[in-house]
Amino acid sequence: MSTFKPIPDDATIEAWLAGELTGGQARAVERFFEEHPPDGEVIAPDLLRDLGNLREQPPEIGDLVERVRNRGGIAPPSGNAWREILTPSGEPDVLGTLGHYEVLEVIAEGGMGIVLKARDPELGRLAALKVLSPDLATNKTARERFLREARAAAALEHDNILPIYGIHGEPVPWFAMRHVSGGSLQDALDRGDPIPVARLKEIALKVASALKIAHAAGIVHRDIKPANILLEGDGKQVWVCDFGIARSTEDPALTYAGSVAGTPQYMSPEQADGGALDGRSDLFSLGAVLCRCATGKPAFHGATTSAVLRNVAAANSPGFTQLCRYLPRWFAGILSSLLEKDPHDRFADADALIEALKAERDPRSAVRYRRWCFLGLVSAVPAFLALGLLLRMPFLLEPVNHLLGSRHAVVYTIEGRLGAHGSLADAVAAARDGDAIVLPAGGELAVDGITLPADKALTLRSADQAARARFMMGETGSQGLVARAPLRLIGIDFGWKGGGIQEALVTVEDASVTLEDCRFRGAGPDGMRSDETTAHALALRGAASAEIVRCDFDLTAANAVYLADREKEDAGELPPMAVAFRNSKVSAHWLVVSAGGKSRVARPVAVGIFDSEIRC
Repeated sequence: MSTFKPIPDDATIEAWLAGELTGGQARAVERFFEEHPPDGEVIAPDLLRDLGNLREQPPEIGDLVERVRNRGGIAPPSGNAWREILTPSGEPDVLGTLGHYEVLEVIAEGGMGIVLKARDPELGRLAALKVLSPDLATNKTARERFLREARAAAALEHDNILPIYGIHGEPVPWFAMRHVSGGSLQDALDRGDPIPVARLKEIALKVASALKIAHAAGIVHRDIKPANILLEGDGKQVWVCDFGIARSTEDPALTYAGSVAGTPQYMSPEQADGGALDGRSDLFSLGAVLCRCATGKPAFHGATTSAVLRNVAAANSPGFTQLCRYLPRWFAGILSSLLEKDPHDRFADADALIEALKAERDPRSAVRYRRWCFLGLVSAVPAFLALGLLLRMPFLLEPVNHLLGSRHAVVYTIEGRLGAHGSLADAVAAARDGDAIVLPAGGELAVDGITLPADKALTLRSADQAARARFMMGETGSQGLVARAPLRLIGIDFGWKGGGIQEALVTVEDASVTLEDCRFRGAGPDGMRSDETTAHALALRGAASAEIVRCDFDLTAANAVYLADREKEDAGELPPMAVAFRNSKVSAHWLVVSAGGKSRVARPVAVGIFDSEIRC
């Protein structure tokens, strides 16, 4: 019978697929699969032999390994494996000792080893000890892979790379690292925690900063995934961990035939193909992580590991555009660039990604602009080309637009485009998906019953922050400004002109909204009791979310935010929603009130500055 019990560990399977085992070791793995076929299947011996000589891994092998693993999984360490590692202790709250550490509890057991929570009595701090499973201690490949993680991380110093305190190789390899109490990004996904784009931007910046240091040192992580991104305490501190399969770009063994090292859903196409890797491979993986967190679904999926790998290698993600439908355009553009199949089409390095994240810039816009200029240069008459280029310049475009709009009492323009419009409806009709409409300075605009199209993500902003546009609701019972696609409002004042029963100033249905530097003023409806009101600054319906940045709510008898669902409102049941307040000043009847008044959150009794997320 096979010498493996109960099945080969992950490191051994990886080495077998890579052709790194000796002849005897490889034959032992092959015998195991011949003697333990999944679901009673018969595995042809010639399918398993000479894998190390193949340039590409046969799809059948990936399916085979997947079926074997699905049957029983990679054998975890036995439940009492930690007892074999620790020295007994007489302390009542201590399981045992390892080196000078006092082990308090077992955090996790699985895969290649065990993670223990321990106390350092000399320094008075907690630590996490990662120990190779005793069953693998004599496996040379497993030992080297395990110690490689510690050496790779210990060689890097950065505020977002999990610190290594010490490495020990005998008799069972183990190393000590910082203990993180907040769990991983994967834990947050498993709990179903909503992660707003603003939070994802912060996480991405910190992970990219860590990767920048690793790549500068010639190290490719190769396994960036949610489980390897740790969140400390309140989640503001981010750590990149688990360099277990990291390799130096100078290492000739970085790529090898048929290797599937890494996590398929987050691999780059070149990694899935076993090709040469550099830092852009980690950036692809980070893009896959951000897509999973932002949309709730993986960018690449399949019924088996090999199916996922084939989709990744082909960059086949037919639902990606639909997944990104409700994301801010700049963020969706960054995801698209990160997930390009060809590394040359991605961000050149982590620095370029950091720059785009900080500027909230869609990298595709620059590409489209350069392409348009090139086509114009080779096809247009020079005079018309020169005129076109001049009219694209902001210092000429604005006065030309106002000249064109001189026949209108007020002028609406579209940012970066030639033309002027006499009404918001005309400007909306002329706008394209992703456009920004510039509102007339100092104008008072009726907000009653304005519904924006569901197929256009738009931005509305005041032309002049000193003379802001004002949207005023005047009609009793009107619905105000309604959006069914992602909407961004910048530097606009909102308010009520009259009393009576009124709806929300802004209503967003099944989409996201971002409010920046907006002000909401008014007393709301007259004659309402102190415990009820039908007037709201912002209403969210269906699967909607809001990010409120540097806004001011000064509302006497109106609510700041109202959450409702068309189908569940009468029953008082709400779908998952998230409202993020960023440095916003609120004095309102309620900060957040839910459907039918069934649940309220944070009734302000005085003015407060809010910088938090509210989930309902």
